[in-house]
Amino acid sequence: MKRLLSIVFAAGVLACGASRSAHAQVVFDNGAPSPASSRELVGAFADDFSFSSSTTIGRVSFFVTDFVGPFDLTGGEFNGQFSWFIFDNSGSNLPGTILESGTAGIGQFSAIDTGIVDNFGANITRIDINVPQFTLAAGTYWFRMREGGLTDPFDTSAIYWQDSVAGVTPNSAFAPTQNDPVWAVNPNVSLAFRLSAPAPEPGAIALALAGLPLLGLIARRRTR
Repeated sequence: MKRLLSIVFAAGVLACGASRSAHAQVVFDNGAPSPASSRELVGAFADDFSFSSSTTIGRVSFFVTDFVGPFDLTGGEFNGQFSWFIFDNSGSNLPGTILESGTAGIGQFSAIDTGIVDNFGANITRIDINVPQFTLAAGTYWFRMREGGLTDPFDTSAIYWQDSVAGVTPNSAFAPTQNDPVWAVNPNVSLAFRLSAPAPEPGAIALALAGLPLLGLIARRRTR
């Protein structure tokens, strides 16, 4: 009987924990956004990351500012889309071949105000994009984000990718053009981004919660 009650209790804890974990587990964090510096997305920027074992990704996150004030989804400098890319690592330790990529428009990403204001008076916003899950083997890769579609020309808008206060590696990569970039080392610059595991499906959470009354009923019957 005690064992059954323990199972019921554990199931409740797990289900409640799952319901709160729309925060997907972060599997790589390149550091908090810096209020002091950022990169205007005129050219292409990317930063590297590594995994020691096979890792599944279901969300990409990065930190941006508009030219001034709050990040505005419907006005200001934003054109309505963000794109993201995962590259393998080339032989010269720069972004190589695109392995995964995608574009998210308004309604397909979350914009969370971090409460941090940069040194120029702009609110730093975290962008979360839930992506079709993919798995990367152990190794080194590169993450890139940009405003607009995957191959859009630069639209002269002033969206900035925040630097990281303490990146995992000291350098990133830069190319002067958005499309077909020719990469070079961008020394002493790290960019703020995170990669997360897939978030629990709402249906799975609901199923776990729905099963609790049945376990409770079984426990009550066992006491009779």
